[in-house]
Amino acid sequence: MKTVSTLLKLATILLLFILKINAQNLNWINYTNGNIVTAIAQEGDYLWVGSAGGGLVRFNKTDQSVVYYNKANSGIPDNYISSIIIDHNGNKWLGTYCLEGSYNGQRIYNSLVKFGGTKWTVF
Repeated sequence: MKTVSTLLKLATILLLFILKINAQNLNWINYTNGNIVTAIAQEGDYLWVGSAGGGLVRFNKTDQSVVYYNKANSGIPDNYISSIIIDHNGNKWLGTYCLEGSYNGQRIYNSLVKFGGTKWTVF
């Protein structure tokens, strides 16, 4: 009995040692340009990730390809995505948030955006 108990203890220690080594060698990849993630939605193999200032990121979990959508290259009115939801037709609905002006004269703009895959509509 002592032999089995000793072997189990050794196996457990070895397993914990291997897990510790592997956990320390992880490579993390940032897909949001370093911005804070504010919203995530999953659609099949895709993760749609909204960020605070970096726009929207579509990440393909299968091949790890990434597409960035922002104010400069899409119909998003601002790069701060506050929410994402995907409807039963596959449309992505985004909430955006924008502050304009100086501290005392800030104007807040909230927009609802629909993305159907090719067309962006701002409400």
